[in-house]
Amino acid sequence: MFQIAQHQGYIKVNWSKVNRDIEKAKGKLDKHSKKELHWFIDETKSFVQEYKFLVTGFAGGFLIGIAMC
Repeated sequence: MFQIAQHQGYIKVNWSKVNRDIEKAKGKLDKHSKKELHWFIDETKSFVQEYKFLVTGFAGGFLIGIAMC
């Protein structure tokens, strides 16, 4: 919508500033998501180690269910 309005001359957009702000936000998001990913992997590993029988039973039942489809 903004591109159309800018192209028609209704508004003036400083695209270099928009792109710079987008890159800055992307960097912050990447930094935050890497922390979250490491936390999720660690939590998953500890869950699997603590509940081995539950996880193997679930995986086995899931695979049997898929095989029956």
